Amino acid sequence: MDQSFLKAFFAAAALLAGCAVADAQSLEPSPVGATFVITGSQKAPWATDSFGDENARSRALQGKTITFAAKAINAPQPMACRKPRYERVAVEPDGLFQGGLKAPARDAAALGYPSPTIPSLLTGCEVDYHLLDADHALFALDNRLYRIARVKR
Repeated sequence: MDQSFLKAFFAAAALLAGCAVADAQSLEPSPVGATFVITGSQKAPWATDSFGDENARSRALQGKTITFAAKAINAPQPMACRKPRYERVAVEPDGLFQGGLKAPARDAAALGYPSPTIPSLLTGCEVDYHLLDADHALFALDNRLYRIARVKR
């Protein structure tokens, strides 16, 4: 294969990757350093039968806080994490919730994601967070999607 073609290909790929990261990083203020409260939950679009139905655990998480500190995530288990490795990225709908959406574009729009790329906070822990805007996000746990809102100080 021609060397100049490969150089051009990899340069274009790097540029596109850089744009995706830039979109994710432009979402300000950052969730890192902030506290969010769990405001509600719903059965995940991929859940079948009774999997994902509301239960005592999902009700108990309502109103709990998640603080994204620099060196830890302070939250109920399994969202708590002693050594997060934060990475802010932009994902497409088919990458939301570890690829769990059945009809990614349609499901993402129905959940309130306004763009074809979604700013996300990967934690390196159990749970990742997909931002609806700078103050609201969703995360998946036990076939439910939980909504969180930034606590204003």
